[in-house]
Amino acid sequence: MSTTDTRDIAPAMTDVPPSPAGKTATRPNALPLNKLTLIGITGRPDSRRALLRKRDGTILPVTTGDRTPGGTVKAIGADEVLLARAGKTIRLSMPE
Repeated sequence: MSTTDTRDIAPAMTDVPPSPAGKTATRPNALPLNKLTLIGITGRPDSRRALLRKRDGTILPVTTGDRTPGGTVKAIGADEVLLARAGKTIRLSMPE
């Protein structure tokens, strides 16, 4: 009988409270599925990236200057993405 080395196995996370994203991910109808939606932001303030969910369910990683179906990414803040389209600014905010 052999023993298993468990040093590389993470302990069970039963005592960790759900993150805001985890709470949103498990709430019915938390994200509008019929339009471009901001689902996450990562990085330092000077080099942020965002994850957008397209209407077809595709996840689109973006950074400032990228083109999306909703417009060109002009800015990525701590909890929002600003897009420019046809001379207008469109604000995508993180879900509540």
